Amino acid sequence: MKEKGRGKEPSFQVGFVAYRDFNDAGQLNVTQLTEHTDTVCAAVDRESASGGGDAPEDVCGAFHMANGLAWRPRSAKFAILICDAPCHNTTAKRFHSYGDSHVHDKDPRGYLDPDDQLVAMREKGIRVMITEMTNGSLETMLGMFEAKYNTPDNKFKLKRLKSDPSKVKEDVEAFVRDISTEIAATISLNFM
Repeated sequence: MKEKGRGKEPSFQVGFVAYRDFNDAGQLNVTQLTEHTDTVCAAVDRESASGGGDAPEDVCGAFHMANGLAWRPRSAKFAILICDAPCHNTTAKRFHSYGDSHVHDKDPRGYLDPDDQLVAMREKGIRVMITEMTNGSLETMLGMFEAKYNTPDNKFKLKRLKSDPSKVKEDVEAFVRDISTEIAATISLNFM
């Protein structure tokens, strides 16, 4: 959100980064930040779960693409990760214990590790919220993400949004409520 001028309504932009696993069709699809929510809704509607030969997904690529969006300066910035699988391991970092066919010393594209991508988001003032669409199987990854993102000098902490795959309708309502609360808190701290 960005205030257009004293006494005027704030404007907002939304974007969307869809991600899958390495070598899957549509591995990374990006809809740039825009004030046209119908554009983003159409992009979301075109997506469906598919692909994957192993459990991990290209969370690193998704974070890299989100970091590369044209975020407005002096605005409240939010990134919401909705995940049902962990990121890929590196030889130095174990984000999970699943079979992983893409373990690497360094991201093959030269991107930072996912937790280092989160540090870049934090440094840009991007609030990160994550909802796990599993029953707790991403705990190791999320704990590592929190350890990197949450620092004593960071006024906002990585926020986990609760989710239970067996209660989709209730979770969507709670998800919207949690996001609304976080947005209101950020705006009041940053702009009031």
